[in-house]
Amino acid sequence: MKAVKKMQEFVIGISNYARKQENDFIIILQNGSELAFENSNPDKNLSASYLKAIKGIAIEELFL
Repeated sequence: MKAVKKMQEFVIGISNYARKQENDFIIILQNGSELAFENSNPDKNLSASYLKAIKGIAIEELFL
């Protein structure tokens, strides 16, 4: 299994666990936008289960 898939599953697992404890729990990623796609490839589909697990993505230095 690729590292991208493992990281997606890790974040989904954290989200599922946390939301069982606190329904309003949110996850905001820091610089993880490539994980939003299947196999980290923007030419592929978005990962619906991953996007459902997170609330947003923060990006440092978006404009240089």
